[in-house]
Amino acid sequence: MTPVIRAIRLDLLALRPYRRSLLLFLALAVGVPLYLGDVRLAPALLPAYLLFGLAYPFALADRFGLETLYAGLGLRRRDVVTARYLTAAVALLIAGAAGVLLGAVQSAATGRDLDPAGLLLMATAVQAGVSVVVGVQFPLYLKFGYMRSKLLSFIPLLLLPVTVSVLGSLLPQDAFAATLERVSAAVSPAAAVAVLLALALAALAVSYAVGLRLYTAKDL
Repeated sequence: MTPVIRAIRLDLLALRPYRRSLLLFLALAVGVPLYLGDVRLAPALLPAYLLFGLAYPFALADRFGLETLYAGLGLRRRDVVTARYLTAAVALLIAGAAGVLLGAVQSAATGRDLDPAGLLLMATAVQAGVSVVVGVQFPLYLKFGYMRSKLLSFIPLLLLPVTVSVLGSLLPQDAFAATLERVSAAVSPAAAVAVLLALALAALAVSYAVGLRLYTAKDL
């Protein structure tokens, strides 16, 4: 078993007592789209709710001193950081795929129209957005710990709707929607998905480099 896999396994074992809380996020991500009858919500909510689950290992590390334990077990700091980012990347891909699948199942069960390309684009766009937020949060968690930085780390989430509202008020009426329509007409869904996935990977890669540098210099 490689050190990175060991670090992932230890994080997952630490999460076991909190699996009911994590299942609640999953239930909300599944239940809300079913209740509202909108097939587009599933691929959006699953990655979004995943943000809370990805923060749990950092919170538990603060609470129980797991960083010192992992060091005592022979895990290098690089192994711990790589494990956290690898878990986030894989979890985001799984959440996106599960959201698209859930949307397709809901569409078949309710008889509602389904746009597969639009559904995939929605899932990928949310994944890219969540990756950017993770890219801001993880280095803060690694440098300052979860408890000291949790409020600061969620500022991007709080600023997002404010930014959208401000931009909407500054732009001419329907200008944003018209721009999206022009972009959609000029760029194929496959190309848009590829660009968004590249953005997500770039955000995580840059964040990983920053987080590793900060965590390596941190006094445990």
